[in-house]
Amino acid sequence: MSLARLLVGFGLVSVFALASAQTNDDIAALEAALAAARLAQAEELANAQPEIAVENGNLHIRVGRDGDAHFERQVVETASVFDLATAVDGLVTRLEAMESKQSATLAPVPGALDTLTAALKTAQDSIGRVDDTVSSMDDVDHKVNSIPGQVGSQIDAVKAKMEKLVSDMDKLTKSVTDANAAAIANVDKKIGDAKVSSTASLASLSSTIDKNIKAANDIIAESGSVHSVYINWGSDKCVGKDVKTVYAGWTYASHHDHRGGSTPQCLKDEAGVMGGQRGGWDSLDLMYSARTDHCSGTGLENKCGQNIPCSLCQIETHCYLETGTDVCTADGYRKQYVGWLYGSHIGQQSVHERICIAESGSGWGTNNGEGAYFYPSLNNHGIEQRDGDQTLKCHWCCDEN
Repeated sequence: MSLARLLVGFGLVSVFALASAQTNDDIAALEAALAAARLAQAEELANAQPEIAVENGNLHIRVGRDGDAHFERQVVETASVFDLATAVDGLVTRLEAMESKQSATLAPVPGALDTLTAALKTAQDSIGRVDDTVSSMDDVDHKVNSIPGQVGSQIDAVKAKMEKLVSDMDKLTKSVTDANAAAIANVDKKIGDAKVSSTASLASLSSTIDKNIKAANDIIAESGSVHSVYINWGSDKCVGKDVKTVYAGWTYASHHDHRGGSTPQCLKDEAGVMGGQRGGWDSLDLMYSARTDHCSGTGLENKCGQNIPCSLCQIETHCYLETGTDVCTADGYRKQYVGWLYGSHIGQQSVHERICIAESGSGWGTNNGEGAYFYPSLNNHGIEQRDGDQTLKCHWCCDEN
């Protein structure tokens, strides 16, 4: 192989290596190698001393140096002068072609370098965006790390509000409890006072009833074993067969707006205290002279609104009160006096025992404006044969034997 061909081959390899280089350092190394190859070729051609000799009509030319470090043998070519000129021209042509090919091979290198430069710029831009992304992620990470502290602050604020709410509720509960305790204590006191007042009223009423019972028992004891004592309401005289008027009096009962005793009393019409005591007490069982009201539907329309007289009657036979009929139903009994059933108003506070007020009694008083009232009784509902919505008749029936 000739030295020129070796140098040309090495140059081509260098060019291809230069074209395929990927980094600035690789490209610089390849360019340096190519420059060294060219320099060596130039020195070899400049130092070559051809030997020319003519033997037997032929021209002999020897090109090369013995002992050259890069070649182990001499290159000897023999040619005629014309052949030498032709060879020289061919060599020049090949060198020009090789140089042209080398230039063509090296032509893409600047473009490749520009492409590589653009790629590097794109990479730098990408790295910049990555750096920005990393910075943004750092900001996000910082914000995320700050969230627990913010949540903790919110939780602490909520806890503080809840603690205040619990404290306020405790205060309110205590206030309500105290108020309830005070109200209960006040109610208990009023109940206690009412019990004391009721006890006193019941004691007074019981004493009055006991006295009346004793008086009736005394009368019974005087009249024999078979006898009756009853009150003729609505008359100051007892009427009927074989009856005796023990005394005349007035009907007393509770005020219509009070809740006192329920049993009406026939109090004797006589002056003086009659065993009682005079005083100005008002927390007792207060009784008022009674009068009728709303008397329609009864035979008492002409006496309505007047104070009701009464009389205590004694008879030597057995008697009973019958209501809701116009005859004495029991065998052997007769009517002693006839009247109408009266009681308390449905909407008033007082609750009177019902009494049978005589239809044709005597001794009725005037309307003195007191507050004890008696109203006609009415059976508001009928049942089976019993008609409803009727005022009720009544009469005392006594054994006629």
